[in-house]
Amino acid sequence: LEGKEMLKETALSEIVSALQDEGEPAEIEDILFTSFIVD
Repeated sequence: LEGKEMLKETALSEIVSALQDEGEPAEIEDILFTSFIVD
């Protein structure tokens, strides 16, 4: 579970950063993975 939490935090950080770069509101608090596939 620790790896998934780290991935979730990294993804959230990247999404907020991308929104800020585009000048959009970045008021995202959390993200939800509905599926997780490792290939």
